[in-house]
Amino acid sequence: MNIEELRERIKEIKDSVSLVDFLTKLGYEPTSKKSGHERFFLSPIRDSDSDPSFSVNDSKGFWYDHGSGQGGNVIDLGKLVFKTNSIPKVVEEIEKLYNGHPSFSFSQRELVPKVYTPKHEIVNVKDLGHNAAITYYIASRGVINAAISSKLLKEVYYDHIDDKGSKKRYFGVGWQNASDGYDVRSKYGKICIAKKDLLFKEGSNSKISIFEGMFNYLSALEKDPSLNKNNLIVLNSLSMVNRAITLIKASGSIRDIDLYFDNGSGGRKMTAEFQKQLPHAVDRSYLYRGYDDYNDMLKAEISHRTPKPWQSNEPERNSQHTR
Repeated sequence: MNIEELRERIKEIKDSVSLVDFLTKLGYEPTSKKSGHERFFLSPIRDSDSDPSFSVNDSKGFWYDHGSGQGGNVIDLGKLVFKTNSIPKVVEEIEKLYNGHPSFSFSQRELVPKVYTPKHEIVNVKDLGHNAAITYYIASRGVINAAISSKLLKEVYYDHIDDKGSKKRYFGVGWQNASDGYDVRSKYGKICIAKKDLLFKEGSNSKISIFEGMFNYLSALEKDPSLNKNNLIVLNSLSMVNRAITLIKASGSIRDIDLYFDNGSGGRKMTAEFQKQLPHAVDRSYLYRGYDDYNDMLKAEISHRTPKPWQSNEPERNSQHTR
């Protein structure tokens, strides 16, 4: 296959392929979560994704993984799922998936001349306490005390800019990473604004605590406030594992390493990789054994402590007259 033939085959794939159909053929079903023209999947490019954060806009032929900050067209996705940087290899694998007849097998979608990458622009960053919806969201995760004491979280207000340049204002709770980007969360989803990176906070001792996500760290901090003294890494993405290991190896002051990863296959893989590179790292996932992660355990404990309506000590007649 010469260069011109390759270009034609790439164009045919980009113009004809349905990303939803492509992912379905790979074994990934769309979830019930939707936002406008976007469908959401569990991420096919990250091992640990319990909350559907991989969005697909089939009409534009574009996907975006909110957990890793990566996005692109079907060829870009093919490079990741087929684990190759060879575009001819990606073309070959896609055509094999469709029995060599992409133009007859692919679901039809609106043809667009250009793939659009969503843009987000931070408008304002405030301390916690100004937005009741953000405060309620943090409290719903059971970590309001830790969120305040950690001093890591902010209220982030940002604009989503569509392909026509129109802006729509959003907000969420966010934290700044080592590259000055912001990971932002709300009950509606999660995004990374600007460059994706891990979060590192310097502590006052020789220990370091490592978490995949911020809310798992805050959950641990709720249970053990002394963790605030430790050095801290929040990966924000599985893609930051090697960066975190390199950072720790380069440090001359870190002696004790505690790992708090999920009790799933992705978490076990991360733990194994850290312990392979840093044999003295200790797996602390036993602290929340029986749960997916630290935050799941904390929320379950809070739920069990919260009285149900029928368990209230108040007379039933009082609740009947409440408006």
